[in-house]
Amino acid sequence: MIANPPDCEIIPVMYDAARNERPAPGRFRRRYRIVVKGELGRRFEGEFDGMTLESGGGRAFLEGALDQSQLHGVLGRIQAYNLEIIEVAEAPRSGGDEGVRS
Repeated sequence: MIANPPDCEIIPVMYDAARNERPAPGRFRRRYRIVVKGELGRRFEGEFDGMTLESGGGRAFLEGALDQSQLHGVLGRIQAYNLEIIEVAEAPRSGGDEGVRS
């Protein structure tokens, strides 16, 4: 059995019997904090896979739990909006989601 990386959540992946696909192993999610140059208005809140959005001081801060696929999707949307990325980092887990599996 493969051990889970520390501080990760496991997302169960459903078996698709209609396609006769083998179940994929769990995908790991980590909390990320992404900082971009410029302040983003409320219209951007739903654009980044449920990440929280805060703006101030000429920067926007996105934070949330993402698997690798979602992370690449968010980074692609940031690029599509032509936003300058200042930082992408793993964020500390908040107290409320410690050990939570989705």
